[in-house]
Amino acid sequence: FDFQRGPQGAAAEESILLFSGLVKNSAGEPVADATVNVFDGNEEKGNGVSSESGKFSFASRLKSGRPYTVAAFKDNDAAWVIDRVMQTGGEELNLILSPQFQVRGKVTGLDGTPIPQVLVQLIDAGAPDPSPDRLTTPGFRAAAWTDAAGVYEFSQARPGLVDVVIHLPNKRLRHPDGGAVIGEEERVFDFSIAPFRQGIWRK
Repeated sequence: FDFQRGPQGAAAEESILLFSGLVKNSAGEPVADATVNVFDGNEEKGNGVSSESGKFSFASRLKSGRPYTVAAFKDNDAAWVIDRVMQTGGEELNLILSPQFQVRGKVTGLDGTPIPQVLVQLIDAGAPDPSPDRLTTPGFRAAAWTDAAGVYEFSQARPGLVDVVIHLPNKRLRHPDGGAVIGEEERVFDFSIAPFRQGIWRK
């Protein structure tokens, strides 16, 4: 008997979980047309939109008795309920929007030249590097690309401890300020790297 998976290792049963509640601003007023999402880890599992009265309600097929994260977004504001254990009957959630702090930065060469089209990822702090035989990134939260000025930003990053990683030809680099707390204030992670051309590093 497998206590995690049930008799003979069978997968735990999923059920319909109800997510409902009210989205308000910092003044306590209801907020319409806010997007509400539920995440299992870093994977979105369901979503809904608040009504004129700020109320939302949607259902998703998930496993009960385990933690999920619920978030509401409207313009540049967000609200997070992180790792809440949800039961089959559901519960009312009050989501109070507040300004969403950005994570941003710039990728440049050592001479200050901006480097566009660099993949930047937010991952859980301390997450291991991906295995060569797997396409997924452990602890993945979000991804962005640098623009023509070498700038990237994440405007709706889940609060918590993160590492910022950039992907270069045949190499991944973590920012030295790894394990940084995001969500409490705007954070800037700049990278200054040796230039490269056609996948070959030049010093």
